[in-house]
Amino acid sequence: MTRLFIFLPLIVSCIFAAPLPSTHTEKYTKALAYATHMHDGQTRKVTKDPYIVHPIEVASIVVTYGLTDDADVAISALLHDVPEDTKDKPAFSIDHPTDVPKKFRVSTRFKEIYQLFGQKIAELVYAVTEVSKLKDGTKEGDWLDDNFDYAKQLNTHSSQVILLSAADKLSNLRCMIMELAQKIIANPEDLEAAKTKYWANFGRKKYPDYVVLGKFVTLLGLYKLHLKDKYPDLVKDLQQAVVSIWNLHHSTNIDDVKKILEDNTKYQQLYKENAVH
Repeated sequence: MTRLFIFLPLIVSCIFAAPLPSTHTEKYTKALAYATHMHDGQTRKVTKDPYIVHPIEVASIVVTYGLTDDADVAISALLHDVPEDTKDKPAFSIDHPTDVPKKFRVSTRFKEIYQLFGQKIAELVYAVTEVSKLKDGTKEGDWLDDNFDYAKQLNTHSSQVILLSAADKLSNLRCMIMELAQKIIANPEDLEAAKTKYWANFGRKKYPDYVVLGKFVTLLGLYKLHLKDKYPDLVKDLQQAVVSIWNLHHSTNIDDVKKILEDNTKYQQLYKENAVH
């Protein structure tokens, strides 16, 4: 198992340094251990960082932006990619199995999450899982259809679900900004080739780049509609991230690219400082 597992107590104490209900400490540790086990051996597409870094950051974003009265959302953040990205893993051993409602029998992972963490957390994770990936199996749905269905279902959910989704997208966007800017700077003689190669990592060859980017613009509209009053700082940072990735993709000036990378690097440093104080 990845070495991160050894440092679970330290990670929990740092990431969740913000005041949270003490009754959730054990559940945090349990969720982090389960997610780390399930994502063991997986890496992010481009950076090749251990995959678990992403759900940890999503959970930290939820807390950093002020949600301390409902720790289940942060716990769900640790688990949010498990059903989508760990279908090939063997079943997790559960000491005391319980009956699982029909809704969560769609996959082995949802059965486990329900039995280990309860209905509310299972509901939150279920709500942010792409429709085509709710069931066991390797068949991928159409990317555009999946994203349309995701946005449509998201609009019907509670602010808790939308917050969880927004935190996930902010983490992904910040990672994408760093990656794409670095790819462009490393290949200044052929910017378009660098961009094309980067987007190909996400398997989006079927659709033009502006359709892929349009996904984030659409979701930003939903996040603003539902979260701007309660979480204005999160919406502001999401908007800035969407603008940055859009500008990066259309930029032909290396100096502009370097400035976007510099600004994002400062954000990441400030964010990490805030997350542990």
